[in-house]
Amino acid sequence: MNPVSRILVPTDLSECAGAAAAWAAGLARQLGAVIELVTVVDTTHFNEIYGDETLRNQRIAHIRGEAGKQLEAFAQRYLGGLEQVRREVRDGNTMQEILAAAGEKGCELIVMGTHGRTGVAHLLIGSVAEKVVRQSTVPVLTVRPPRA
Repeated sequence: MNPVSRILVPTDLSECAGAAAAWAAGLARQLGAVIELVTVVDTTHFNEIYGDETLRNQRIAHIRGEAGKQLEAFAQRYLGGLEQVRREVRDGNTMQEILAAAGEKGCELIVMGTHGRTGVAHLLIGSVAEKVVRQSTVPVLTVRPPRA
């Protein structure tokens, strides 16, 4: 087994993702690992919404900028004490971008939150975490938020 030196933490910027980031921070401290913090803006339907390419690109750039600000605040809140945290905003299909980021960055572990939906909510909404677990070539640790 190879030591973990790089941990991918995909985030939707929610409290649930914050719980996963806190777990990842603890692991990173123990292992001396780098955190690769990634949020994905799902732009898969933008071709349909914005027919004009210039308008579409402007809208994506604006959304990416806002996501970058939120990602920075998220990093400060949950990973503020860590020295080695890299941040990236990606756009595209969320699950595909998470898997691509893990591969491109050479991550040996993915730590991500799961909302733990079941029943009809799970069937209708699906689970990005479940899809990542099923298709990832590296281990995935899923973290549920603490119960209130």
